[in-house]
Amino acid sequence: AFVHDPKNEFMIKVNPDSVVWERIGSSYWNDLLVTLIEEHVAETGSRHAKRLLDQWEIEKQNFWQVCPKEMLNRLKHPLSDRPATAIA
Repeated sequence: AFVHDPKNEFMIKVNPDSVVWERIGSSYWNDLLVTLIEEHVAETGSRHAKRLLDQWEIEKQNFWQVCPKEMLNRLKHPLSDRPATAIA
């Protein structure tokens, strides 16, 4: 899921026991989110969604990508393009 959080309040409302979340860290997921917003604009004419796209370089920093922990191994693409780091 993607959450638009311009007020940066998501982290105080999310349940860390059931999901992981991070800012968009992959070109794959960035492109998917842009496509979803473009489809929303095409289907609804949403001015808000159009504004998000027009200001994407700023607005993409306001999105969180959220994934249930049990789904992490089932994703088509990792959440991030960054290499995974081992936790000791």
